[in-house]
Amino acid sequence: MSGDPDERWQGTGREPAGNLPPGLDREQLLALRRPVHDEELIRSRIGEHVAAHDGYVAFSGGKDSLAVLHMALAVEPNVPVAFFDSGLEFPDTYG
Repeated sequence: MSGDPDERWQGTGREPAGNLPPGLDREQLLALRRPVHDEELIRSRIGEHVAAHDGYVAFSGGKDSLAVLHMALAVEPNVPVAFFDSGLEFPDTYG
């Protein structure tokens, strides 16, 4: 290696578009990227779980809960959904 900081990325498919400003470490920045999830694998695991267990999907109304519900319904449209009404929900929940 010639000491060029960009040389270590050559051939990895992750070559920088240009020189990074001083103080930025490309390895640390890449470590902050979200992992890519295999949606088909997740759906197959949901399907396996629904087939093996007589269960339900707990739904809170949050973004994560909504994503899980969406994927579960794509796999099994008749999966039971449970929502616990604590009485502390926003008024829009009831109307």
